[in-house]
Amino acid sequence: MGVLDETVYTQRFTPAATDWPETQGSGRLIGARELMGLARRRRLLIAMFGLSGLLLSLLAIHELSPSYKAQSMILLEPDDPNLLDDAPDQAVQQPNSSKLDTEADLMTSRSFAGRVVDELNLIAEPEFNTYLVAAGSEQAGASAGWLRSWLPGVSAAFGQDEQAAAPLPPSSVQRDSAITVLLSRLNTSRSGESSVMVVSAVDEQPERAALIANTTTGLFVDWSRDQKREEMKEAADFLRQQAGELATRIGRIEQEIAEYGGRNQVSSDPRDDLLRLAMQQANEQLSAARGDLTQARARLAQAQAAAAGGVRSGMDQLLSSDFLRTLRTEEATALGERADLARSFAQAHPQIQRADAKIASVRALMSEEFQRILAGMEGDVRIAEGRVADFERDLEAATVELRQRSLAEIRLRELNRDLLTEQKLYDVTASRLGKLDPFAAVAKANARVVSVAEVPTSPYFPKPRMLVGGGVVGALVLGFVVAVTLESLDTRIRDGRGAAGVAGAPLLASIPRLRRRLGSRKTDLFQEIQDSPHALPAEAFRALFRSCRRMVPKDRPQSVLLTSALPSEGASPTAAGLAATAALLGARTVLIDLDPRCADRPASLFQEPIGPSSFAIDRLERGFDIADGLKPVSAIPSLSILEIAEGDPRLVGEDALETLLFRLRESCEFVVIAAPPVLCRETAVWAGAHVDTVLLVASWNRTSDEKLAQAGQRLRLSGIEPRGLVIDQVEPEASSARRTRRHRTGARL
Repeated sequence: MGVLDETVYTQRFTPAATDWPETQGSGRLIGARELMGLARRRRLLIAMFGLSGLLLSLLAIHELSPSYKAQSMILLEPDDPNLLDDAPDQAVQQPNSSKLDTEADLMTSRSFAGRVVDELNLIAEPEFNTYLVAAGSEQAGASAGWLRSWLPGVSAAFGQDEQAAAPLPPSSVQRDSAITVLLSRLNTSRSGESSVMVVSAVDEQPERAALIANTTTGLFVDWSRDQKREEMKEAADFLRQQAGELATRIGRIEQEIAEYGGRNQVSSDPRDDLLRLAMQQANEQLSAARGDLTQARARLAQAQAAAAGGVRSGMDQLLSSDFLRTLRTEEATALGERADLARSFAQAHPQIQRADAKIASVRALMSEEFQRILAGMEGDVRIAEGRVADFERDLEAATVELRQRSLAEIRLRELNRDLLTEQKLYDVTASRLGKLDPFAAVAKANARVVSVAEVPTSPYFPKPRMLVGGGVVGALVLGFVVAVTLESLDTRIRDGRGAAGVAGAPLLASIPRLRRRLGSRKTDLFQEIQDSPHALPAEAFRALFRSCRRMVPKDRPQSVLLTSALPSEGASPTAAGLAATAALLGARTVLIDLDPRCADRPASLFQEPIGPSSFAIDRLERGFDIADGLKPVSAIPSLSILEIAEGDPRLVGEDALETLLFRLRESCEFVVIAAPPVLCRETAVWAGAHVDTVLLVASWNRTSDEKLAQAGQRLRLSGIEPRGLVIDQVEPEASSARRTRRHRTGARL
């Protein structure tokens, strides 16, 4: 339902306009319907953009040289990442994304592209070497299209004639230029995790495009093989050099070990160490000597203790010798004889004395023998002590010597470790060299060509359908964006709800644009309203009239003033339509025109002849009957028009207007006043103070929000509150939104 349908619905089924809630500050809502309305309003602009895109696309198809695309495919295979690894069975490594991306980067590097340039001698091709002038450029310019052949003429017209060709730069600079152009036409791609790489080449000549693609893949395979062979050769040379250096270091370390061992009397074999063997024996002998010394001292001490205590039994065990045993036997015999003599003789008997003397002699010999044995035991102790001291001195000297030799052994062990390390490195190097050296010259590449490029038969670019479609769609989108931008900058009224919020008054009616009859420059307002009573214009004016009548008591005459913000915004036509509708509904109506400068005077809108004004202010002052100054409309008996004479200096008098309205209320039921624009003249301000209802009129797609707001503010500053808003010249197909109707219906319920 459009703006007009929504307004009619609202005014039929809602209460009076004074009960409607005002929508102050309500912004514009943008939805699908608004976008469709925007496209309808700006269809010419969008169509121009679409047509421009179509023309530019066709021009591009005609002017652009066709390009051909050729594709070749190579398979990237994994290789040994570390040629010096000595693992016996290395697992085959799967290619990863980083390695494949690295290969793609290498293929599009300037170093590799230089190989392709040199192989194909692209430096001699003007399409690649921008410093060269193409042979036969005049013929090429004639066939390249009128646009490119026209540009040199434009340059010559502005005094920019082509100068003589400058000397060519060095070959290296030309080669860099060819490399740059080649890289811009070369592309590599992969599908997911696939190891197959597609190499694409784009060129204006199909044969050369295929040649570039095939040459690129072939050179990359050869370059990959050469790189691998070079790596293996360098690895073999490195291993060979390392093996020689290791052998030299091993011989030098062995010689140093021999010289050092001889100089410091140390040996790497523990069995050749005589000093440690001598120390071991000395320790054993020292232990035995200390044991003997301990035993000798123990026997001596025991013997001395027994001798001091006079214990013969202990002495007999400690001091035993053949002579001593003989003396003891003789002593025992002498003691036995004396005992026998003692039984027979007295103590003083010479035989007993001889026996005592014999016993004493034997005991003296025993004492001497005992002393001799003790002296021998003491000598044994001194001898044992001497042996222990000798062993200790020898062992201490050996210990000092061993401590000195330990420092030399540390260095010897260090040399042995170095020797062992060098020997292991030599074994690893020799083993890896034996595996790598025989195959260095027959290494295979890490890539191989699986598909060669064929000569393309259809151009890759431009594609007419895609270019035309994309150009037109892009131009339409750009046109729509420009339209949206212009729409956002355009504040003209296109939404009744938003306009009501800006004006601060409810929307009473939306008057559609009247259709012009064939052969007529103006619309016949009366014919539109009378001939089509159920059309939208008639419905809108009837709704406006009923809304105005509900603002005053039923039987009371009413005066309504209609004004706009600026000229030509529909205040006079709307006032004429409202007056005609009121008259057709049976109300005695007078239409007062206070805007003599308006182009659409009420009489002209009703197709009435415009003659000299029949009313002047001075007639009111003389008590002239006002009915004589009214100009009746021939087609509507109940409607009269009162036009104020233009140029009357007393026109601006408030007292005269008040008197006029008072006189008109006595004979009329409904008075409609068409006032000048409120922002241009003060007539609407002072006239609005003497009427019952003041309505603001805005023109659809003409009045701006700013001017409408200023008009409402101007009236309020003068103490006049606009009772409603009327939008004129509304497009019949425009759609403001069903949301406004729902909002108001919800408010009523």
